[in-house]
Amino acid sequence: MIKKKIIDGETYLRISDLAALSGVNIRTLQRWANAGDLVNFLTIYQTEGGINYFKLGFPKDDDVLVEGSTFKYKMRKDPECQSQ
Repeated sequence: MIKKKIIDGETYLRISDLAALSGVNIRTLQRWANAGDLVNFLTIYQTEGGINYFKLGFPKDDDVLVEGSTFKYKMRKDPECQSQ
């Protein structure tokens, strides 16, 4: 089952969901994500707890980078957040 978050109408997926949808092994996706190899088509968002979520497309202009990172962004907090 795909577990996604919807914030402000945007869909965010976990790495296991990306693996299921793409047929690519989770470890391969993790390696690519940690190397910054997915930035041309996915944006990586990280929660305060360190969990990564992925969104198709580029970051928004007001997204804030995680401290010390050049490609991971802080996950937006939204009281209207829905998990599905």
